[in-house]
Amino acid sequence: MERNLFTPKEVIAANGGVLPISLSGLYKAIRDGVVPVVKLGKRIYIPRWYLESLGAPVSGQGVS
Repeated sequence: MERNLFTPKEVIAANGGVLPISLSGLYKAIRDGVVPVVKLGKRIYIPRWYLESLGAPVSGQGVS
């Protein structure tokens, strides 16, 4: 089953993700509305379609 939502920690490059940005930089981009998110309760997730629109390689189980 493919995942369609990823946590901010999963997508930053420091943790093996695809976005070359710090975690605090990513949260600032989310607050500024630059990075779209899906909110489920208090948790936030970054949608697969956004990562793919950046040309990021997204594997079936997670971010590569």
